[in-house]
Amino acid sequence: MRVLLATPVFPPARGGIETTALRLATGLPGCEVHVVALDEDGAADHDPGLAVAGIERVPNVPRGGRRSLLSLNAAVMRAGRRIRPDVTLALHVAATPAMRALKARDGVPYVTYVHAKEARLLPYLAAGAMPGAARVIVVSRYARALALEAGADPDRIREVSPGVDLPRGAPAPRAAAPTLVTVSRLEDRNKGHDVVIDALPAIAARVPDIRWTVIGDGALRPELERRVADRGVARHVTFAGAVDDAARDAALDAAWLYAMPTRVAPDGRGGEGFGIVYVEAAAHGAPAVAARVPGVVDAVRDGVSGVLVAPEDPAAFAAATIGLLTDPARLSALRDGALTRAAELEWSAVAASAAAVLDEAVAARGRRTGGGRPRSGRRRLRRALWPADLVLPLSAQRPFAGTLPPGAGL
Repeated sequence: MRVLLATPVFPPARGGIETTALRLATGLPGCEVHVVALDEDGAADHDPGLAVAGIERVPNVPRGGRRSLLSLNAAVMRAGRRIRPDVTLALHVAATPAMRALKARDGVPYVTYVHAKEARLLPYLAAGAMPGAARVIVVSRYARALALEAGADPDRIREVSPGVDLPRGAPAPRAAAPTLVTVSRLEDRNKGHDVVIDALPAIAARVPDIRWTVIGDGALRPELERRVADRGVARHVTFAGAVDDAARDAALDAAWLYAMPTRVAPDGRGGEGFGIVYVEAAAHGAPAVAARVPGVVDAVRDGVSGVLVAPEDPAAFAAATIGLLTDPARLSALRDGALTRAAELEWSAVAASAAAVLDEAVAARGRRTGGGRPRSGRRRLRRALWPADLVLPLSAQRPFAGTLPPGAGL
């Protein structure tokens, strides 16, 4: 099966969508995958070693801007003419206008992912993409609700969770002292760092040698450091900043618990599309203490691979954390459950599930309603591509401000 995969974000950029795009591009069984993606710093060194049929990088100036996204869609159109794919796969709704046009011109079915945030950030694109998609892959129940809100046919929705890379070799030793770890850019107030800080005095009163390692950097770091000082818990906290993968993995190996009580803002933004970071921590044997919010409830199995508490409730977070740190048998059981949960979502299994969805889309191609040949013609192509579905939304809709925001998806 010849697959044209398009995405505005792709490694060496880092993030949930980026990782999913890479693992599918290189791991879809029985597929010849051609990738079209916006350029990234370091791509020239990164791309030659990829196990893909081909990869085309599109100029990304301004980074993630309207012109770049238009160029991405134009490149997808050209690639569709050149490659003649059996199916096209969008890892982000920003890549769907060209896929709609390819369907109109050549009858090529398209499949699009819905992660979460992008459906709210780019509602015009989501609403344009959902009805005509042969299949819609959602990463969680939360993403499914957003896809339905945007007009997806419920019979065409398939849930495929993101995957994880299981650690290889012997893990680093668990920390001697009870240790919480959080991995997240310090840019999003909804990740719950403030809740952990506010819970630390109560935790330290019961578990005096508690440590919390914060991995990640960003504009919120000075504010969080001041909050730590104000709560009198600075000796328990280490802000490690941005670290490489090896250092992150070593920190997760050392962790007793993964702490990130993400919340969803009143306007529906924030939160997690799926919360793959919780499963990444689980792969290192670190159960989660997290908030019971959409997306996270799909990643963390409450009482099995972690504990879910009410969002924005430091007292509840502290009680759950203390309960686990003072009950070795329960903590050990959750650690086993976390490892099992991660094994279920190893990337080869996830890629096989995604490939099965693509097979469905190709099989359904011969069952188009209405009969006749695929639509064609310049007017229909223009209608599929712009202005209403790409140029207008990216310039007019709120809160989108002309560039693709970091993490505009997962």
